[in-house]
Amino acid sequence: MEALSALVVEWEVDLGEMAPSSRVVYRRSVAQFGAFLDQHHPDITELDQITQRHVKLWMIAMADAGRSDATRRVRLAGLRSFFAFLIEDPTIPVVKNPTIGVPLPTVRVQPVAVTPDADLAKLIASIEKAPSLHKRDPFNNTRDAAIIRVLISIGCRRSELCGLDVADVDTKERTLALRKTKNGRARVVDMGGDKTLRAILRYLRARNLHAGKDDPALFLSDRESPTFGWRLTGEGIAAMLERRTQKVGIPKIRPHQLRHTAAHDLLANGALEIEVERIFGWSGGMMVRRYGASMADERARAKSRLLKRGDRF
Repeated sequence: MEALSALVVEWEVDLGEMAPSSRVVYRRSVAQFGAFLDQHHPDITELDQITQRHVKLWMIAMADAGRSDATRRVRLAGLRSFFAFLIEDPTIPVVKNPTIGVPLPTVRVQPVAVTPDADLAKLIASIEKAPSLHKRDPFNNTRDAAIIRVLISIGCRRSELCGLDVADVDTKERTLALRKTKNGRARVVDMGGDKTLRAILRYLRARNLHAGKDDPALFLSDRESPTFGWRLTGEGIAAMLERRTQKVGIPKIRPHQLRHTAAHDLLANGALEIEVERIFGWSGGMMVRRYGASMADERARAKSRLLKRGDRF
């Protein structure tokens, strides 16, 4: 619908400091609603013709197409923000927000999978404790060990891992500066132990012999890309993990699954939710509850055993 798309640029200016990734999602919401109107209601050509009924039908259509409650919720939130902007501008012929009165879908907190320590130990050992691997392919094996150690230790997103530059590594302070974050706010995280630091130091030595050593990226690919240079991509990290887990005979591990696992481990060992939020770069407690939900019962039982309330009376 041309009337919608013509105003999106102005609306984006009004969004202020919203994170770039959220801008993309909100813009997509308006585009998809416009496409829905073009397909199912081609008679709607003016903004003031759009009613609450059209918005409800769009939500039903998304549900029928299998869109999750979370997706439908964010789509409606984006469209609601767009119309809120329109009705505030006296030069735009919209006096009522058609999204008002359409309930936001309730997102149920879904547990997320965590990887058992035994599987992680087996994965790490298959790389670090196999000298023949390092002789045959010293760069990739040293790099992959460092990547897995970092994902296990700090639970960063794979985009944050790919965005690391050599300059972001402080081996003296044992920290990594994550700058390519989802919300645009950089944060500095601890490496999480001696083994992670040693893995990074070994990798940095191997990196100095790599053809792409002058590239600013910390983790380098096997070959240079016209788009990314020597920087290893998120798809490359996911493919590496799939290949490694398959070879060692453990269930497939996705990069984000190690983020889930790190969150659970911190909570299980007494970290406060606010501390986990700071480490993982979240705002609000919903993500902490979601990431910790899969093992929440186990943590509750462990806490109960520790308190031994029945022994005190």
